[in-house]
Amino acid sequence: MSENRFFLDEAEESHLSDVERVFRYGSVRDMERLMIMQRLAENAQNRTRAAKTLEISVRTIRNKLRLYRDLDSTSEHGTEQELVHSDS
Repeated sequence: MSENRFFLDEAEESHLSDVERVFRYGSVRDMERLMIMQRLAENAQNRTRAAKTLEISVRTIRNKLRLYRDLDSTSEHGTEQELVHSDS
């Protein structure tokens, strides 16, 4: 594969899906959030089934959702503070 294939022009860039955009430019944390939200959507917001498909605990999903809610509310208020959280 050519090295140039890793770089996209503007037309190609505009056609990237959310998954492709996060994969190329996002963080592991961004990909984790995308995967959790996608699995919840696929499982009618059922946390137990989503957790099972991701091979994580329901507790982890609950904690991650709380973190995402806190981060979203923090960013709505215009502050950029780091929230301390547990990965459990």
